[in-house]
Amino acid sequence: MESWKQTATTYEQMREAIGDILSGLSTGESNSTAILKKPDVNERLVQCAWHEGCLKKKGLQTVSGKSIEIIQPGRWNEEAGPDFIGAEIKIDGNHVKGDVEIHVNASDWLRHKHDRNFEFNRCILHASLHIDDGQSRDTLFSGVSLERLHLEPHLDPDLDTIRSTLSETDYHYHETVGVGKCAKILEKLEPDFLNRFLDLAGDSRMEEKVHRLARQGAGETDDQVLYQALMTSMGYKGSKTLFFLLSKRVPIEELLEICKNRQGEERIIIMQSILFHVANLIPLEKNTGRCMDEEAITYLNTLNRWWMEYSVYFSDRILPPTKKWFSQVRPANFPTRRIAGMAWLVGRLSSKGGMVDGFLSLFREIAARDTDPQALKLFLRELDQLLTVHEDPFWSRRYNFLSTSKRSLTLIGRNRARSILYNAVFPMMIQRARTDSDPELEKLVKRCAAIYPSLPDNIVTKFMRKRLFGDDRTARRFIFNERRQQALFKIFYDCCNNNEVTCDDCYFFRKTRDQVRDEPR
Repeated sequence: MESWKQTATTYEQMREAIGDILSGLSTGESNSTAILKKPDVNERLVQCAWHEGCLKKKGLQTVSGKSIEIIQPGRWNEEAGPDFIGAEIKIDGNHVKGDVEIHVNASDWLRHKHDRNFEFNRCILHASLHIDDGQSRDTLFSGVSLERLHLEPHLDPDLDTIRSTLSETDYHYHETVGVGKCAKILEKLEPDFLNRFLDLAGDSRMEEKVHRLARQGAGETDDQVLYQALMTSMGYKGSKTLFFLLSKRVPIEELLEICKNRQGEERIIIMQSILFHVANLIPLEKNTGRCMDEEAITYLNTLNRWWMEYSVYFSDRILPPTKKWFSQVRPANFPTRRIAGMAWLVGRLSSKGGMVDGFLSLFREIAARDTDPQALKLFLRELDQLLTVHEDPFWSRRYNFLSTSKRSLTLIGRNRARSILYNAVFPMMIQRARTDSDPELEKLVKRCAAIYPSLPDNIVTKFMRKRLFGDDRTARRFIFNERRQQALFKIFYDCCNNNEVTCDDCYFFRKTRDQVRDEPR
């Protein structure tokens, strides 16, 4: 263990060290820094895409050539067996009900031995992202033939958009998880070693965010990439994809060009008009009139008046109507309120030039000083306020065009603003610092990220606290800021291999399994 303190300097090396220890193979120093090759798309993401109905509405066919219509995708299964239960589909016009199994590769059906498991006998469909074995059907334990659906050619939107917008952390995980196999060993590790491992895991997670923004930046301006990230952060589950598509159909440069000679609230309401119309969230004529109060009618007329002036630029980009905008969203987070808040946020961030350049000037001003931790915390609170949107003349007391609230509601609250800062602004600043060869700026942003307070827990962080540490009291000793919380995400995806049910896919114990396979028979 002492030798690892000296030789393990990266997240991957420290992960390997823990793997050695947990597998009972380590006597001290190891030269191996092997990294398991991970698939580009994990099964959880494919399940999320199925759950959200990210499929074309027309032309769906099974691999064997039968027409198929998805009526209900089913509900996520929390027990052993197929991924979704209670699904309803039509195959060649025949209405069937049952279960659906999801995989990245079709060959996983046999690899996971579903054909030998009676719990899969109620399956009515096997859907996979890739067909990698040349087969058109599978076989149930009962001997019945099972149709396959090849998802990749039927995805809507495309796979890259789904990967950029759907977040697995928005969806349900098993809540009955126990303590992981690694917990008893982790508690015996020296605290400074475990602390260092968690910090490096959190840093590695930040690097993934930086690289993701860099990939999105191919052919786009920095402002457009940040704008896309801000828009996507306004959504929840499936609506994240819609917000991302909206940012593509109303690019930031075009929006600001139209509003460049407008001032104050007029500038904001023009943005709201364009965004609402392209999002297809303007009420239909049959819903107006007596259903709306006078204030709402006046506001809607103003939006429509501005749309008449600018619709020539955007009328061919309107998103198809969909209920996904409001699916599983609380009224306070309705997309109408989020989009209204985004208009204010864009107006504020672009008031003195480009959005990214505006953030750069703030960070570089701080970087030029000899800032102590307290000054840095004050700076971060100011950034939180910059990204928070409190008031709008119409939307502060509205859920949508028809319903009102008895109290004033923040359009973009502090928690959302803090998430935007950590998950979008920090990675963008690091990426820009590297583009501009500005190591001092990168160092400052990483200092900010390292001391940033924890964001609210979600299902993954709660889950991993239990799995790794057994109880909250122990977890609080190690998980006390957002950098450490990000480490939980990294370890879950990278070391637990996204398996929330068992420890069968644990990276740390892989050497034990490999050793058993390699032993002479």
